[in-house]
Amino acid sequence: MIDHHVHLGIDSNRTQFSLNTKTIIERLNRFGLAGAIIFPCPSITTQRTNPYKTENRKVLKARLEDKRLIPFMFIHPILDTLDYVANEQEKFFGYKVCPRAAGMEYFYRSIKKGDLMDFLSNSEKPIIFHASSRDGMHPSEIIWFIKSKKGPVVLAHSADLMDKELRSVSKFDNVYIDISPLATMVSRGYYVAPKQRAACLKELSTKKILRYLENLFGKERILWGSDSPWCDNLLEDGYSGEVKISLEMMHRGFNHSFLKI
Repeated sequence: MIDHHVHLGIDSNRTQFSLNTKTIIERLNRFGLAGAIIFPCPSITTQRTNPYKTENRKVLKARLEDKRLIPFMFIHPILDTLDYVANEQEKFFGYKVCPRAAGMEYFYRSIKKGDLMDFLSNSEKPIIFHASSRDGMHPSEIIWFIKSKKGPVVLAHSADLMDKELRSVSKFDNVYIDISPLATMVSRGYYVAPKQRAACLKELSTKKILRYLENLFGKERILWGSDSPWCDNLLEDGYSGEVKISLEMMHRGFNHSFLKI
């Protein structure tokens, strides 16, 4: 099993949560994980063109320390230039998109069909979208991209368990669900209100959520992730609490990864 959702660096504009390369490697060894998909934290302090350029380089540097660290390129669909993404993307295994960066927020509906999005859709590398019930982050708003994307589209955080949204995207075979950080979300009450969840999820538990998602996507399109460093600071037993879910998924035969590593 690999961890499909790890942020390297510091959440400088919001929580000050942070994670370094040494800690990630120590966890891979401690918990017997095969690897971790890593990308920068979404909140940084610049609005310049190609805002994640420096942080993306740090992710690549981490890869040099341990080949089990799988770098994804953090993308800003509006501020990034096509030249930058096209020239650098070959060093990365995939892409990550998140509209919640402080000072650089955007809505999925504001992402225009243009050269950059066309480039990403034509790439066979996977792309991870932050998915939430907050305005502007609904999976249904990127269905146009899902339809044209040649590779996997991963919706993070179980798409907040929005039943209508999940049903609308589950019919596309290239859509995967990243459940990070399931234990944290349940314990903190972070999922969308019950009226927007399926009837079977009125009361939440790990087993109920996994069963519900399996019915929609099957075991091959559900991916475990921790969302570290957030789980480290928000969950009582931290990272180990999320790892328990990965063990349950392995026991039940869920997909280890969509990547060849």
